[in-house]
Amino acid sequence: MKKKMVALLAAAVMLVSLLPAAFAADTMDEAAFRSAVAAGGTVTMTGDVTLTGALTIDKAVTIDGTASKYSITYNGSGAAINTQSNDVLILKNLTLNAAASGGRGVEMFGSAPVITVDGCTLNVNNRGIGTRTGAPAAGASITVTNSVIQNSQLPGGKSYDTWATVADTRGISAWNMKSAAVKVTGSTIQGFGYCINVSGNENSERIIDTENTTFTITNSHLKGWTTFNVWGARSVYNITNTELLGVNVATGGANSFATIVVNDDIYKQFDLVHAEANIFNITGGSIKNYLSNEAQSANIEEELIRIDNDGITRIVFSKNGRAKVDIQDCADCCESVLYSPVRTAAEMQDYYNSDKLSGEGNCAAVRSDGTTALPFVPAL
Repeated sequence: MKKKMVALLAAAVMLVSLLPAAFAADTMDEAAFRSAVAAGGTVTMTGDVTLTGALTIDKAVTIDGTASKYSITYNGSGAAINTQSNDVLILKNLTLNAAASGGRGVEMFGSAPVITVDGCTLNVNNRGIGTRTGAPAAGASITVTNSVIQNSQLPGGKSYDTWATVADTRGISAWNMKSAAVKVTGSTIQGFGYCINVSGNENSERIIDTENTTFTITNSHLKGWTTFNVWGARSVYNITNTELLGVNVATGGANSFATIVVNDDIYKQFDLVHAEANIFNITGGSIKNYLSNEAQSANIEEELIRIDNDGITRIVFSKNGRAKVDIQDCADCCESVLYSPVRTAAEMQDYYNSDKLSGEGNCAAVRSDGTTALPFVPAL
């Protein structure tokens, strides 16, 4: 009997030795983890990993933290993970910590990089996920599902409902994305200056052209100084059943902002270029704001929707089933739902009455008391 047990044990040891390297690697050891990632394919983590330097990936890799949700921790500035190709990077069921000053989660340097983040928590100081392409990245894709991307600077005693950085920090940084896609489903992005920032290099018309890029945000929560900071033109934003909360805790300076920001002269109207406008399709969900006591004392404002200077951005509101879009000036600082720093009340009325805005009847827009109606544009 004893001999039989010894034989069985020996067979088991031999079987383990024949397992693929990605599964056999003790990923609690940094060197073994890096070796497994360098080989590509699926890397199934067996413990937490601390990186002493950035992890560079140049091929298709899936890193699975398993049901244990093992962590990858990087204590340096800059990105914990850099991708250098257009191969797909998949992060599953893990926690990625990059909480040191300047720490970022994933930066993608390919010409059309692709990333999927599923069931993960990204706890970062500066940025969560970003493209860093030098030219328009046609075909680039960022997919975030059932995940949390949050800023690690949250002060003790605060929550992401009442705090966000008043600085250039970004949950998702969509840089130079053209004919590309950003998809966020069942996820939370919180605590950043810009939950989703859309920008890039200017083209020959001096426009940041994000043409045919689609942002699809569904059943999610975006909470930050602004939820969308839009500098690009010609994109479509499909936002369904999602909480959009603008949080402003500035203590002074020119730091008024808005829950949704379509910036200034992005269509180059003053140069008579008039690029094709962005389209916002907002279905159900909520658009609200928050001001800290310090911000209120400093006469800071957090508007709800700031439109471009020329007033050509298209906004379509729709019900989600029977549920209207819930719009509320919780901060009690807004004259109306829509705001422009340069348009007169008469020009805002023209915008309101144009085909650029539709579906206002599918919204319930109220002031801070929850009952008094909030107009869409300032009164004449």
